[in-house]
Amino acid sequence: MTHSSPIRVTAPCIINAGTIVSKSDMLRALSRLTHVRYTHLWDDESRSQGSATIAEVFDDPQQSTVLANRLLYLNIHSFDYLELRPAENGKTIFALVRGDEQLCLESAAHKPSTTFAGIDMLDRDSAFGESTLEFALAHIIAAKLDAQLDSDGDIDRSTW
Repeated sequence: MTHSSPIRVTAPCIINAGTIVSKSDMLRALSRLTHVRYTHLWDDESRSQGSATIAEVFDDPQQSTVLANRLLYLNIHSFDYLELRPAENGKTIFALVRGDEQLCLESAAHKPSTTFAGIDMLDRDSAFGESTLEFALAHIIAAKLDAQLDSDGDIDRSTW
């Protein structure tokens, strides 16, 4: 009589390089990405590239992956597997693969917008530059001080 113990298979440990086939692992690996640079490849030929913000990562066999207006709605069900590749800059490339098609994503730093009404507020050569913002802020502070002095004759330092 032989007793065989059940074979325990441990879950894989993938660090910066490897292939992920589990949809739940793909979802987990991609869900924290926000701003990416993407390259869409077909037969290893670049079809398009650019930057996008990931609006949603989901798993639904009835919906498409959509990239429009620099927003990416990423359905992991659109792909067979996820391949992690180390990039030259030390980051990880997330290559979503389906047959001869790949959508390669790399995390990109997001810079907050400094534009308002189409004008770069920090552009020193524009009508609205850094000094203009400082000037406007000084006027706002002065107006608040004037209003406090007019209303009760004393400056309320708790609001500063």
